[in-house]
Amino acid sequence: MKRYLRLSIFLGVVAAAAALFGARYTDWVSTAALAGEGEAYLVVLDAPDGFAAKAGRLGFTKIEALNFSSLGASAHRVTVPGGARLEAELRRLRRAFPDAIIDQNDG
Repeated sequence: MKRYLRLSIFLGVVAAAAALFGARYTDWVSTAALAGEGEAYLVVLDAPDGFAAKAGRLGFTKIEALNFSSLGASAHRVTVPGGARLEAELRRLRRAFPDAIIDQNDG
């Protein structure tokens, strides 16, 4: 249940970030990448300190980071290493950061 609450907060933060920066939710998660076109993106909520450096060592590239200090949350958008399978990389990033919420666009 706690994970679903965190996921709901995550989706709210992403929607707020998209509205704040004049972008659509689909600009944050890549539908085209899921279809095998272009780069694949993952969105990370509540990443720990040092997330960007450790994710970089794993081959992920940070595209964007937003901090919502009043909500006590942050959101990061990262690219999946080139040529990698999205699902496999999602699992690998989840293993590396078990307390963060990490997801892709399902739609």
